[in-house]
Amino acid sequence: MSANLCTGVYFIRCESTGTVVHVSGGHNSLVTCSALNYDQAGAQLFEFKRWNECCIITNVGTKLVLDMSGKYGVNGSPVLAYEYNGGPNQQWHIQRQGDEKRFSLLRKF
Repeated sequence: MSANLCTGVYFIRCESTGTVVHVSGGHNSLVTCSALNYDQAGAQLFEFKRWNECCIITNVGTKLVLDMSGKYGVNGSPVLAYEYNGGPNQQWHIQRQGDEKRFSLLRKF
């Protein structure tokens, strides 16, 4: 995880569309981008916690973590909100994208 992205609570916004990521349901629900603007709702807030060299990303509203569908997800696999189980599909690397404000999420392999 980048030393420049602190452990804390964030919203995740798509650079190209301006939509924000949110969790609209409970356990095993699909994580989607909303056409709505950021409204500080718990469904749109995520807590980033360092874990070893990775990050666990927990939705503030549901207390579920971002989880790549399938233990060994491939490109195009959906991201779900799921109960924490410590699997590699729930561990994310944060990568800086050129400037101080843009980052990419990469699943641990």
